[in-house]
Amino acid sequence: MISAVSAGSHTVMVCLFGYNYSVSTVTVNFGQTTTVSAEISPSGTGYGTLSVTSSPNGAEVYFNNAKAGITPVISNEVMSGSYTMTVRLSGYTEWT
Repeated sequence: MISAVSAGSHTVMVCLFGYNYSVSTVTVNFGQTTTVSAEISPSGTGYGTLSVTSSPNGAEVYFNNAKAGITPVISNEVMSGSYTMTVRLSGYTEWT
């Protein structure tokens, strides 16, 4: 909820990564509550979430040779496609 909006006409944009945004104009009247509804749809870019765990934890994770973090790693909004992933932990065989 957003409060203390001045009366008058306002442009409202609703956006979420991976979705088409929605823009609408709403009129706010003094002393009244105005409800805005928006419908957004996936942009079709094919994003998802990738989760990498290891046992034991603490392994380095690389996506396309760029360090992504230390397990457990959760990458939100990963574009769909093929990636080279490498998991490394000292004393263990590297996994690609």
